Amino acid sequence: MLVHDYELFTMNENEDIKSIFSRFTNIINALNSHLHAAKRIFKYLAYTPSLGLWYPRNSSFDLHTYPDADFGGYKVDRKSTSDTCQFLGNMLISWFSKKQNSVALSTTEAE
Repeated sequence: MLVHDYELFTMNENEDIKSIFSRFTNIINALNSHLHAAKRIFKYLAYTPSLGLWYPRNSSFDLHTYPDADFGGYKVDRKSTSDTCQFLGNMLISWFSKKQNSVALSTTEAE
């Protein structure tokens, strides 16, 4: 059921939705909390089809990127998280967050 719903929702070109659901397809042994979270996301998307990102035609073309990382933010395995967001003018166009594969030994290494 969830895989079929994933395919339906990712037929559109909305990258943020694709990103959210691609994370759920990577769950091999889904816990009840994961399934509950997936159902909440599906319900949200079903009841908010008109919401999306809007960029006016006359907006500026100033591209800004803001990277960040937390040092050992995930308390279970002490792995850091890398984050970045990109703005076109004052409008958010892209964002990304990922837990790093290895444990950083310093804040510089985490960045």
